[in-house]
Amino acid sequence: MNDIDLIEHYLDGSLSATERLAFEERVSREAELRAQVEDMKLMREGILRASRKEVLKSLKALEDTLPAVEAPVIPLWRNTWLQIAAGISLLAVCAYLLWPRTQEPAQLFAEHFEPYPNIIMPTVRGVVENDSTVKAQAFRAYDQQEYGLAIQLFEKLSTQDEAVLLYLGNSYLASGQPDKALPLLEKVLNEYDVFDEQAEWYVAVSYLKLEEREKARVALQKVVARESSYKSKAQLILDKLN
Repeated sequence: MNDIDLIEHYLDGSLSATERLAFEERVSREAELRAQVEDMKLMREGILRASRKEVLKSLKALEDTLPAVEAPVIPLWRNTWLQIAAGISLLAVCAYLLWPRTQEPAQLFAEHFEPYPNIIMPTVRGVVENDSTVKAQAFRAYDQQEYGLAIQLFEKLSTQDEAVLLYLGNSYLASGQPDKALPLLEKVLNEYDVFDEQAEWYVAVSYLKLEEREKARVALQKVVARESSYKSKAQLILDKLN
């Protein structure tokens, strides 16, 4: 089975438990595969929206082609109840096709959170791998997804370093501690200016993990308004959060 088929089966929920775990392990290690999964999610969402519009257009076109038929004489009470039943059925179909699929914030966090890639000191054999400084050890632990160790090491570094704050915040998020991540990410956003775009996104993600629906919505709207690289993801989550 190629990667495209795997992604399709993964998003459809048709992989076995063993296959799903193996695939998610690959996704956590392979940046290109993670990007393909996100692209496929966005594409499927777009197809779903387009399909809803096409269904409505097709129904309207079909209605316009139907010949006029003389209605049989039906007792008034039966005619009224038939109209009510037909109206209820039509409303149910429209609600199914058009009503947004609301999801819980924590579920959206699980679907969309990915730790920010290490662009500061990426682990390169023979370079960072042999660097014994605390900073190099911290980023090495981060790359290896040893987030508990990464937290211990990052906390030994200067809290005036916005990169350290960003990656420490991500480590807390990855280890399920959004309450500790949020103030660090807000500090990056409010007191520095290099990682504003990233910090704004992870602040919104932190609110999702904390299940603060309204605060998450406001933060995501700011991401969309910024026209950042996270805009499409933020809009996708907003559509499901309403």
